[in-house]
Amino acid sequence: MPPETTDACRDFALNVVERLAAAGFTAFWAGGCVRDQLLGRQPKDFDVATNATPGEVRSLFGRNRTLPIGQSFGVITVLGRRDISPVEVATFREDVSYSDGRRPDAIQFSHARQDAFRRDFTINGLFFDPLNDKVVDFVEGQRDLTNKVLRAIGDAEKRFDEDKLRMLRAIRFAADFQFEIEPRTMAAIRCHATKIKQVSVERISGELAKMLVHPRRQTALRLLRDSQLYSEVFIELPELGEPDWHRLEALIQNAKVDHFGVAIALIAWAHQGQEAGPIIKDLTKRLKLSNDEQNRADHAIKYGPVLAGACEPQWPSVQPILISDYAESTLDFAEATTFAMGKSHDGIKFCRTRFSWPTEQLDPEPLVTGEHLRKLGLQPGPHYRIWLDRVRTEQLLGHLVTEDAAVQWLVEELGDSDSTAAE
Repeated sequence: MPPETTDACRDFALNVVERLAAAGFTAFWAGGCVRDQLLGRQPKDFDVATNATPGEVRSLFGRNRTLPIGQSFGVITVLGRRDISPVEVATFREDVSYSDGRRPDAIQFSHARQDAFRRDFTINGLFFDPLNDKVVDFVEGQRDLTNKVLRAIGDAEKRFDEDKLRMLRAIRFAADFQFEIEPRTMAAIRCHATKIKQVSVERISGELAKMLVHPRRQTALRLLRDSQLYSEVFIELPELGEPDWHRLEALIQNAKVDHFGVAIALIAWAHQGQEAGPIIKDLTKRLKLSNDEQNRADHAIKYGPVLAGACEPQWPSVQPILISDYAESTLDFAEATTFAMGKSHDGIKFCRTRFSWPTEQLDPEPLVTGEHLRKLGLQPGPHYRIWLDRVRTEQLLGHLVTEDAAVQWLVEELGDSDSTAAE
């Protein structure tokens, strides 16, 4: 994504509203950007809602500066400079029906009030008129923002029946903003929880990733459980008893979690411990994590225990883990699980010290290669790897520090020319 500044994005969004207003149309900022401003947060992007039709929007801003990607739903993307995010301009609309539980079957253009009532939650149904510095609120969203309540607009069951993903969005918003989910809204989520399986796993994973790699992921986990969504999105995992559930909450909150794969590995470990290997593969595959995140989760489960029990004599087996692409996240996983089990942190301290070494010390160049073995008369074959690994082990243990010393060690180990030929 190109570099941008919030001020530049805001100025561009204001310019879009100004141009629409100058052409005789009604135009407001809409949705998340209004909510975030009222919460004192920096909006990530700006959306505009207007009574201008998609055709009128394209005519006003020009076809070279607009994209009709969402035109069938009344949305036109207006492009600004390359260094700022585009603005989505949506025509006020009503959604006719949602037979697939995701997108409306059809839309009809309407007015601002009807547009607000088709949205998911009151805090997302607000408009803002930047030209008059005025909030336009048809759904009492400002009240719920003040009271820190997440409430579905209108009939909660209907909102979730329209788009099942809204259930997970409710959990994410409530955890992120530290809001209470209004009782009827929570009841509707519980009623529809089993229907979350109708949503594509890509969309489910997208929401889980946002909430589990977030500072308030413990709250998100608790809400997933309270809403009965947890068992529906983690179908591979057995039921947890109350003590184990509290351990999972503490584990996920205290751990350093910078990656979705690590979060999933911690959850699987809380359920299955060291037996989580097979489950983590099935779980990450079904949730369609990226190859990188699948490998990260698998690496954590597989090698976390090795790091947790590391010590000086084990260094040759530990060192390859600490120079891998997933070293830091695996070490974070190992530290969190070690803490959860109340075990000694000596292994973690050992690894942290070694992990801080300069690259040339942590991962020194091998002292010998296959060419050295060939020159010593050893015939090529699988045993090359055995001898190279033996030298590497001696090197990592500090027993061999120079190329000459390593070659001499090989000569002594290989013995005379007859034993060499026999290898």
